[in-house]
Order: sequence, then structure tokens, then C-alpha cells
Amino acid sequence: AELLRVLGDHADALDELAALGAHLDHLEVTLPVKAEMLAHELPEVRTAANQRVEEGWDVGLVWERLSAIQTTIGEVEEAQNVLEVDLLDLSDRLEAAEATLFSIDHGLEQLPDRPASLGRWHGRLVEAADHELHRADELRRQLATAALTSAAESWRWAADHPEGAIEALERADVHGDRAIDELVPAQRFDEAGRALDQAGLEIMVADDLLDQLDDLLVDLDRARVEAPDIVDRLDHSIEVLEATIARHRPDLTPGLVERRWQLAEVVDGLRAELTRPKPNHIRVVETAEQTDRAIDQLLVEVDEQHQRAEAMRRELGRQRARAERALARARRALGWQLFPSADGAALDRLEAGLNDLPDDLGAAVDGAADIADAALRLQEQIIARRRRRGAAVTIGSGPSVLGGGWTMGGSSRRSGHGGARVGSR
Repeated sequence: AELLRVLGDHADALDELAALGAHLDHLEVTLPVKAEMLAHELPEVRTAANQRVEEGWDVGLVWERLSAIQTTIGEVEEAQNVLEVDLLDLSDRLEAAEATLFSIDHGLEQLPDRPASLGRWHGRLVEAADHELHRADELRRQLATAALTSAAESWRWAADHPEGAIEALERADVHGDRAIDELVPAQRFDEAGRALDQAGLEIMVADDLLDQLDDLLVDLDRARVEAPDIVDRLDHSIEVLEATIARHRPDLTPGLVERRWQLAEVVDGLRAELTRPKPNHIRVVETAEQTDRAIDQLLVEVDEQHQRAEAMRRELGRQRARAERALARARRALGWQLFPSADGAALDRLEAGLNDLPDDLGAAVDGAADIADAALRLQEQIIARRRRRGAAVTIGSGPSVLGGGWTMGGSSRRSGHGGARVGSR
């Protein structure tokens, strides 16, 4: 497998080498053809450049770029008589020369249209700036109206946005005037384009500031209309929360109940905020939305705690029943006793503990389970002890709830009184 892999890599390398050789052979044929085509196009571009110069246009560095292209063409012609030539590098330079020649020709062709194109660009920028200027004035008027009914802290952060937008528009106007009045007449078209681009960026800055102010005004208006209804809905939610907490109060932790009072205080504060001469409606709406989510979360937690408490109560019932069964079986195993015993006292203590479980459900469940386990262990100890003594227990037919009858060691006599049988092996 390793040999096959190496042979495969070797074959791939040979294929790549063969492809490179074919490409070099192709370049040896195509490079002279491309150079010849460029040599034919070069005089036409020179003629166009001379024509533009005669018309009064500044062609810039066109002559230097054309001279560099001529040099590249000459290198291709010389390479035909040289044995060692970097055809790949020569191909890259020839392609760059071809692209440069096309760019020069296109630029010379479009040169008379550039002032008009830059003028149209400047006109669109002027229209956009005028629109933003009118918009700044209108938004400033709307902000002054909104300030009459809204708290200052809700809109003060955007109070200077109209002035900031106007300053950005003034900077845009400066860049645009410089491009049209200075750079275009001097035929510095590239610099003029960069100046107009900078003017467009300043207009975008003004537009962003005015968008922020527009959003603020929309938020102020919406909050002013919606805030009273939102607070009313919060009051209803608080009532629902109070009813739920009152219904499940024994199952809830004190910290959870305390959170209800905190939320109620927040709602009261929002109601008091709306009674001020200039409320902060935006803050009321935002805080109300957060409080509403907190109430929903608290309702979920109340339900979860109630469900956990119900599950604990069901588990407590099962553990209590298990403990009662274990105590009853231990009583039957103990049987009737003439004199008190340590086992009987232990069972009495377990029964007393089962009747006096803690109020905490978790502790009560653990306590009932421990009592059931202790009763089972005591039952096993009683049975093991009686087996070791070799005593036999016989249940009589008497009315006693503890199993009836009684046993004690002694002789093998049978008594006919009391329904008891005493035996010994």
C-alpha cells in the first residue's frame, strides 16, 4: 500500500511537470503574438493621447505608462533570441501591460465626459444634502414639541443631533465645492472624485444622526400612548401573582414571596412616574416590559415550587404508610408481652416520632423513611432473637389487636383457660 501511494504521488508529479511544460510551450507561441497585437495598438493610443493634449486635456502620466508598455513589448521580442527566459514572469508582465493599455485607452476615450459625470455626481450629492437639511429642521421642530411632554433625560442625549447633522452637511458642501470649483477645472479628476466621495460620507454621517433622532421621536410618541395601558396590564398581572402566591403560600419560600413585594413596588413607582408633569415614558415602557418578564418568571417559579411540594406530600404519604406498615409488622413480630421490653419501648419511640414529624416536607419525608427503615431492622432483630431462643409463637383467637394470645417459656403443659398454649422443646 505504501509503495502504491508513493507511485501514485510520483505519477501526479510527472503529470504536473508535463502540464507545466505544455504551458511553457504554449507561452512560447502566444507571447510573441500578444506582443505584436499590443505593438499595433500602442500607436493608436499614442495618437489618442496627442489628440487629447491638443484639445487641452491633461493626460497625466499616460506617456510614462505607455513607455513602460513599449519596454515590455521589447523584452518579449528580445526573449525570442535568448535561451534562458522566465516565460512565466514575462507572461504576467505582458498581461499587466495589456490591461494597462486598455485602461489608458478607455480613460482617454472617457476623458471629455468626466467633468460632466463629476458634475452629475455633485448634483446628486447637493440634492441629498438639501433633503437632509430640511429633514434636520423638521426633526428639530418635532423634538421641541416632544420636549414639552417628555422628561429631559429621555431625549437630551439626541438634542444636539440636528446641529451635528447640519455641521456634517456643511463639511460635505465644502468638499463638493472644492471638487467642482478647484479640482475639476484643474483637470485633477481623481482628486475631485475622492473629494466628492468624502462629501458623500459626510452626508451619510448626517443621515445616521437624523435616523437616530427620528427613531427617538417614534419611540417617544409610542411610549406616551402605550405607557398607561402597559402599567394597567402590570397591575392585573400583579393581582394574578398575588392570588397565585396566596393559594400556594405554604409551599413557597420566603425569598420568593419577598420578590412579589419588590415587583409590586416597581409597578407603584411606574404609576407614580406617569403622574409627573413630564414623565419619562420610554423608561416606563422599558421597565414595564422587564417587570412583565419578571412576573412571568416568578409565576413559573411559584408553580414549580408548588408542584415540588405536591410531589413531596405524595412522597410523604407513601413513606408514612410504609412506616406504619413496618411498625405494625414489628408489633406482630414482638407479640404480647407480660412485662415491658426494650423492643417495645423502641417501637413506642418510633410511633411517637412518626406522629411528630417536622413541618419541613423534605425533613418529614426523610424522617418517615428513617422510621420505616428502623422498624424493619427492629423486626428483623426481634425475629432473629426469637429464633435463637427457639421460642414458637402461636397466635390465638382473642380480640386483641396486637395479634391475640401470648407465649412464654416453661413446661409442656397445655392450659384450657385463656386460649394460650405453652410449649418447649
